[in-house]
Amino acid sequence: MPLPYLLTIAFPADNGCFAVAMSPSMTDPLRGSLMEPEVFGAYVDAVPQIQAWVSRGTPITDPLPLARINNCQRRLTDRVGPIVTGFVMLGDSANHTNPTYGRGVSLGFAQAQHLARTAEMTASPVEFAIAFSEWTDANTGAWRQSQQEADGFLLSLAQATVANETPPTPPPQFLFRQAMAALADRDAEVAALVARELHLLCPAGSVEADLAVSAKVRAFMERGPPRPPPAGPSRREFEALVAATASGRRGRGRIEPKDPA
Repeated sequence: MPLPYLLTIAFPADNGCFAVAMSPSMTDPLRGSLMEPEVFGAYVDAVPQIQAWVSRGTPITDPLPLARINNCQRRLTDRVGPIVTGFVMLGDSANHTNPTYGRGVSLGFAQAQHLARTAEMTASPVEFAIAFSEWTDANTGAWRQSQQEADGFLLSLAQATVANETPPTPPPQFLFRQAMAALADRDAEVAALVARELHLLCPAGSVEADLAVSAKVRAFMERGPPRPPPAGPSRREFEALVAATASGRRGRGRIEPKDPA
């Protein structure tokens, strides 16, 4: 649920559990308030799509911090050649991405499978290091890049909203992906290809590369906004919610931490 100032996501898991995660801008002076259970609870109750989840669950922890979710890549080769041989980077050590799309495990397995297929195909450690790095760039780099581009826009949008500045213009690719997801809710052909791409069963950009599906998405974009604005508190309403919750907490006195047992 990407409100202009705060991305909020419900992540389903196993054993009847799910997580609600929030990603505020580091420039947001109120980001720390979301660590307070009262503020966290009041906010999720004010976001209809998230409230539908939390109303069916019981919290099993207080809000916890999550850090180091930046998008970056690392390689053991540079323009000259391998920095070191006899090692390969797999998964997050090669392409570290914000987990909002849930691709990390799949990309790590893809690299592991390629390593298993090719590890004994050459006797030259130098040739293998170069080839493996090139394969990683060609087959996983696009996924990191798409995550980085989407996060970059959402971050700039959040920073502008917090500062009460004019929001940035969404890049064309971001608008296309929004329309693609919205159209998938009502078009089986688009939904099938979108699902394959989201689950990494086809290369990144497959929807745009499919002429028939891409034409459908662009026609859909021309008819108007793909989805209504997300429901939830405006930035000013969020600020008032934080202030009201803090005021109520002061009126009740100090809240003792829960016994971990």
